[in-house]
Order: sequence, then structure tokens, then C-alpha cells
Amino acid sequence: MRGILTAFTTLADLGKQLFQLFEQFLKAIAASSPLSASASL
Repeated sequence: MRGILTAFTTLADLGKQLFQLFEQFLKAIAASSPLSASASL
């Protein structure tokens, strides 16, 4: 049971890091090209 919880928390941490990277990626795109960023919304 403990192994499952450990794996789950590890996956949760990875998901958080991936989400933060994705957020930074979107911000970088929006900063470099505001026209395409507003058009995609």
C-alpha cells in the first residue's frame, strides 16, 4: 500500500512540474507573438 501512495505522490509532483513547464511555454509564446496568442483564444 505504501508503494502505491509513494508512486501516486511522485506522479502528482511530476504532473505539477509538467503543468508549470507548459504554463511557462504558453507565456513565452504569448510574449513573443501577441497576435497569434490572441487569435488562438
